[in-house]
Amino acid sequence: HGKAVAIGMVMAAHIAEKMGICSSDCRIKIKDMVTSFGLPHKTDLSESELLNAMISDKKRSLEEITLVLPEEIGSCVLKKIPVKDLGSVMENALKDDRGQ
Repeated sequence: HGKAVAIGMVMAAHIAEKMGICSSDCRIKIKDMVTSFGLPHKTDLSESELLNAMISDKKRSLEEITLVLPEEIGSCVLKKIPVKDLGSVMENALKDDRGQ
């Protein structure tokens, strides 16, 4: 579970950067912190596998999922994302993380 949380933190930072919520410097610091503890920062799971896991998350309502996104180190915001938009949000985060 800890590895999944670490990967989720880095993905949340990617999403937050894309949405203009956090800076690239903040995203890089989060990734570097995660890797400094020997934890993974990316996943080999497909977009559909990740989406299925997120859709079953307890922070999801029928139409929206609440993401915890960093603004800066030590400060996060809750952002509701329509479930229908989650695929494109995840796709962008995965592309960035995989260097595509």
